[in-house]
Amino acid sequence: MKRFILVLGMILMPVLSNGLYAAENIVADSDSVSCQEKKELAMLKMEQDHEIKLRDISIDKMQNVLIPIFAIFFLFGVPFIFLFLILFFALRYKLKLQQERYAIVEKSIELGRELPDSFFEESSSNKKRLGRAITLITLGIGILFLGIIAENKYVWAISVIPMLIGLGQLLVYKIEKNARIKESSKERQNINEQE
Repeated sequence: MKRFILVLGMILMPVLSNGLYAAENIVADSDSVSCQEKKELAMLKMEQDHEIKLRDISIDKMQNVLIPIFAIFFLFGVPFIFLFLILFFALRYKLKLQQERYAIVEKSIELGRELPDSFFEESSSNKKRLGRAITLITLGIGILFLGIIAENKYVWAISVIPMLIGLGQLLVYKIEKNARIKESSKERQNINEQE
């Protein structure tokens, strides 16, 4: 409704202003042309001027409206679309893996076979931790190189955060790995003592 009123106002404003101007010219010029013919000529001229102005206004207005719309879309919309697509495919992949695990459990129940204990354990949490640690450390190093190239000390400071998080995860990986090695060696000793 607001747009309609705005467009109507934009259309009527030049018509009214041109109409008053044309009416003044008609009254002032009383040549051999009759008053009726002058009015018709003035109306025709107003319509032509009005059409030209509308074309100019619509082109300018379209350009003035489209540029900010595209800017806002590419600034805010595209990152959200990428984020949505990444999350969608990641969750879809996890769901597919989970369905495959359920299918394996279902088949083993149908066949009456037992699954090994390793099937039910978190298979690669330690490997994932190592991968995340290496990724964060290299991300920190990459940001550090960016700061060196850009000669910006603040970027150097920001690069320390992912590097320290990565080093912490690497430390946790090493500690868990050593704990598992000790645990497995104790189990072997217990098995050897029982024999």
